Amino acid sequence: MSCQDSNLHISRGDMVEVKVSEKIESAKSKSSQLQVVKQLNDVITSDDDLLIQILARLPVKSLLRFKSVSNRWLSLISSPEFCRKLYPDHHSVSGIFLPATSPNPDHYDFISLEDNPDSAPFESLTFVDDPLGITILQSCHGLFLCCTSTPRSRPEIYDFYVYNPTTKLFITLPHPGHNPITNQLVPLPGSNRERPRYIHGLNLAFDPRKSPHYKVVCIRSPDSMPDIDIDDTAELAYQIEIYSSKTRSWSRSGAPFVVRSNALFNKGVFCNGAIHWIGTWGSCLYFNIEEEQLGEMPMPPVPEDWEERRYVYFGESRGHLHLVEIYRSPTTHFDVYEMEKDCSCWFVKYRVDLDAIVSAFPRMARSYSDPSDLNHYVFDILSVEREAKDDESHILLHVPCAIVSYNLKKKTFKKICDFASQSVDVMGTVFEGSFRMFRWWGLYKFVESFHSV
Repeated sequence: MSCQDSNLHISRGDMVEVKVSEKIESAKSKSSQLQVVKQLNDVITSDDDLLIQILARLPVKSLLRFKSVSNRWLSLISSPEFCRKLYPDHHSVSGIFLPATSPNPDHYDFISLEDNPDSAPFESLTFVDDPLGITILQSCHGLFLCCTSTPRSRPEIYDFYVYNPTTKLFITLPHPGHNPITNQLVPLPGSNRERPRYIHGLNLAFDPRKSPHYKVVCIRSPDSMPDIDIDDTAELAYQIEIYSSKTRSWSRSGAPFVVRSNALFNKGVFCNGAIHWIGTWGSCLYFNIEEEQLGEMPMPPVPEDWEERRYVYFGESRGHLHLVEIYRSPTTHFDVYEMEKDCSCWFVKYRVDLDAIVSAFPRMARSYSDPSDLNHYVFDILSVEREAKDDESHILLHVPCAIVSYNLKKKTFKKICDFASQSVDVMGTVFEGSFRMFRWWGLYKFVESFHSV
């Protein structure tokens, strides 16, 4: 019996032979493919640079899983070289966290700044089980400095953490003024009694371009009073102590110092290797971390008819330090100052006019006040963001019911998202017509980072 058409005659035996030959060739092909795959795998796994290039193209969730493949993969994915490859622009802000507009003090609202936004990295910090919750103190290039109000031995002593929300890893910091071995308070000189040092502020300093290690700068009360006459009740004595993630310990920096200022030591801004602090009166300071040198920061002059400084924004972006002060109405017209690289002086970098935004969001103008009133217009400057291309630099503004981006070069704006922001008390009561002010220190930038803590 045969199978045939008008041009071809094939016997059943020939068909069987052809199929067997095809299977043999297919098996050879698969064997060859497997061999090629094995050879490629050997090449990839033996070449760190090639493996890093492949891994850098994977999503974050996959990378977190692949860290458990082997110690070598864990080491590669955790290395500073891989972090720089994965995030070549460590200034790129993916989103911002703001304290939630709810009665829950430990909850946060996340506002994505990406074109294709992902879900929020977290709504509340739960890496430590604490009934009172965990609070964000600062963020710096992907790392968060946090604290919990759970006391250890005394109510005034808090636990502090450095947390990476991308990798979900954290470390508990030893307390300043404690013995690094026992973690017990070091007694004050001339006394056997332990007494906690008062912490005026902790500030996170991390620059992944220069080092995979971070530091935490603590401003606290001194162990003993400095040998300096203090004849002004406004003068206080302070001690600087520095935590290094490289040594995993605190060390005192220099002798105690005295300054007449109400500088916000708990709201320092890290920029170009130094922490900067401002206040409404007295000296504004900076601390060079590598040189461990404290200095006075020059500031724009305060108008003669004002007794105190009226700053509304102070922050850093792409290695640039920015300041906004408003002393005159209308408050929708103001200048953005930028600090010279050598910290010698401030200059006007941008001039801002928000009148078009007021027209689009009329609730910015309070109906019951006069336009000459400094509180007539309602808005928050959350962040001044310098971009790689300066014509894309912008200000993030919080206005009633929205977050808005204002382009500093083109003088245009766009709404980022709707954002309800009424004030809410602990009972959940909303104050109608109110506007919750977050201020620049209440914003925490989120930057994806694989750096270790």
